[in-house]
Amino acid sequence: IEQELTNIGLKPINIPLAGLALKISGKDSSNAIIFNAHMDTVPAGNVDNWKHPPFGVGKIVKEDNKVYGLGASDMKGSIASLLLLADKLKDSKPNCDVWFSFVVKEETDGSGTKEFIKWLKEEGYFSNYKEISAIVCEPTDLNQIELGHMGNLFIKLIIEGDTGHGSRPELIKSNSVVQASKIILK
Repeated sequence: IEQELTNIGLKPINIPLAGLALKISGKDSSNAIIFNAHMDTVPAGNVDNWKHPPFGVGKIVKEDNKVYGLGASDMKGSIASLLLLADKLKDSKPNCDVWFSFVVKEETDGSGTKEFIKWLKEEGYFSNYKEISAIVCEPTDLNQIELGHMGNLFIKLIIEGDTGHGSRPELIKSNSVVQASKIILK
């Protein structure tokens, strides 16, 4: 991504713990729009279970108008679209500042986007803008645009109980599995 942006004459910013960012200044720098996409994928799992190789130079397959490869939908299609958009906007002056964030760690804990926002604040960009909008390029079924995101909540829950065998739960005085089930249901 960094190489592609550089090749088209843009200067991406490497943000530690976040990924890459790119700013294209607009006519009105009091407003901004952020396009966000993540670069990471879930693990491929057992590569032998794939009909087509999940990754590798020259391994991406296009068949029956579909692209096959690890992350093709989530999110490499969005990244390709954003690279095309950046190329189109570089020679024009958009109405507002346009930010592109290509982040990491979305598939694990969302910290790449969090670090990007932290960086924007630390660099003073947030205080420059009256209004900021964002488009998270996460794929849908391609029939709608989702308005909003509920966010992620990561909870580590430790439940202690007595040991016992699953075949005789009546002998377990404090059953941590039952306790966990009650908490999850609430």
